[in-house]
Amino acid sequence: MTPAPALPSGAGQYEAWGQLRFRPNCFAPRCTPSDVVTLQYRPPGSPVWTSVGATAVTNPLGYFDIYVGSQGPGSWRAVWTGGGATFTSREASVSY
Repeated sequence: MTPAPALPSGAGQYEAWGQLRFRPNCFAPRCTPSDVVTLQYRPPGSPVWTSVGATAVTNPLGYFDIYVGSQGPGSWRAVWTGGGATFTSREASVSY
């Protein structure tokens, strides 16, 4: 997952782009992608993660792209839960 400021007209927003690489490719008509990714934010020095947005992953290769409101400096991660398991991306720090 890669967070970046959404520029130029998206002031106050971050764009997060990523891929569910662990998921098998899913092309119609064999299957329909139905994964959901939740974006979480944690302020500097805090142990608490807060969910700030979610998006359905409809790309057959597992790519996702979501815009969320800027939370300021801190860390971001993507979380996928399904089939009794939870997968969490590595943290990505934002300092602007």
